[in-house]
Amino acid sequence: MQSLGVKTIICTDISKDGAMRGTNLQMYRDLSKKYSVDITASGGVSSLDDVKELRSMELYAAIIGKAYYTGAIDLAEAVEVAK
Repeated sequence: MQSLGVKTIICTDISKDGAMRGTNLQMYRDLSKKYSVDITASGGVSSLDDVKELRSMELYAAIIGKAYYTGAIDLAEAVEVAK
């Protein structure tokens, strides 16, 4: 995709999606080292610790779905952590 000119991707680990057991940090770490596209992490982002870890990798964004709906993550806190 990068060679075709794609600048931003959403990458979802479907094995983690909706499971509320954390995201695939190693996969995002590997992808961010290998490619120079903006990566939006999706799938399993279920705690502020996940948001902090993804932020430390300087990913472009993260999708917080079920964790928001269940109240596991407060959106305002997640935004603060991601700044």
